[in-house]
Amino acid sequence: ATSYMAGILIQDLLGFNVTYTVVAGTVESYMSVAGCATPGNATDRGCGPEGPSVTYQHVQMESWHGSYPAAWAETQKFATAPKLLGSMGYDGYEDMYFSSRELEAAYEAEGLALDFWTGFDSTWKEPWKYFDQPSAVNRSELKPCS
Repeated sequence: ATSYMAGILIQDLLGFNVTYTVVAGTVESYMSVAGCATPGNATDRGCGPEGPSVTYQHVQMESWHGSYPAAWAETQKFATAPKLLGSMGYDGYEDMYFSSRELEAAYEAEGLALDFWTGFDSTWKEPWKYFDQPSAVNRSELKPCS
């Protein structure tokens, strides 16, 4: 929604033509803004040995930057490298906290990567097998957030 709101403002107030490109995630958006031809292809992003010479994607509205320092560093080698221009005002933190026991059990048993969001697709796998049931939480130990 943020991208579309910004697009409306950029187009209506500033008069620029706006188009939208949808990519799968943060790393793909880095590569897209950098100008890589196939940012969604993890084995060949289409950046070329010298990096892209032109980019047609100019703005990425939201990035979960903290988890992908290597991908960000890779794009910074390019002449078309994306630049961080600041925060929109709502900083967040991202991470999942699982013990290595559960991560390793799921991966060894069925190649299920619980440390990546696609590992929770219940159409193909059963990720719930590696977690306690909600009833295991002692509700008397919970406190309200406010």
